[in-house]
Amino acid sequence: MRKRRSGAGRPGRRCIITSYRIAEDVAFREVDGEIIALNLKSGQYYTLNEIGTRMWTLLVQLGSVESTVAAIVTEYDISQEQVEQDLATLLEALAVNGLVEKN
Repeated sequence: MRKRRSGAGRPGRRCIITSYRIAEDVAFREVDGEIIALNLKSGQYYTLNEIGTRMWTLLVQLGSVESTVAAIVTEYDISQEQVEQDLATLLEALAVNGLVEKN
């Protein structure tokens, strides 16, 4: 497991993001700009808003949390720290619902 060394050398910052992957038992599709994800084990489905969909799509396309953070920072007028915090919150919620797993 690789951990992101977020803010190395900057006091007060801590590592908040670990590597994640889409869980095996999850099917997903983008519909009208939103990701609809189905947890095949539980039968529950979930939708992601616009930014959640963009984060999910980048995670799938780029394959890493670090690249996803960099891409979001570039695309939106938002700090790296805020993106890291928002992505960590999203990933934790997705993990609790069995949609992603830590590597």
